[in-house]
Amino acid sequence: MVRRAELVVESVQEDGLRRVSVAGELDLATVDKLDAATRADGDAHLRGLVLDVGKLDFIDSSGIRLFLVLRDRAVAQGWAFSIVNLTDRVRSVLKLTGLEAELPVDLGPGPS
Repeated sequence: MVRRAELVVESVQEDGLRRVSVAGELDLATVDKLDAATRADGDAHLRGLVLDVGKLDFIDSSGIRLFLVLRDRAVAQGWAFSIVNLTDRVRSVLKLTGLEAELPVDLGPGPS
């Protein structure tokens, strides 16, 4: 039996900043849900996008690709963009792919 991936997305916008928090698994089956949340109404006055991945358990290549798309979209719109609260799992994937240097992430001190 194949388990269906789940992703919980919460989006809050205040003072021109949209904070999108994700929990669960970000993969091919769920990536569109996160993409849609980052395109919610109110973009005209948006100054920045913060992606909080502190409760993300899994990410595959489609999730990593979306991170790059979000970065490029933010640059095109003139928005600030950052990825915060990386889990060890997400941090590891970004380091392995070399994308920690390409994405505006807060890698933090990491595990000791």
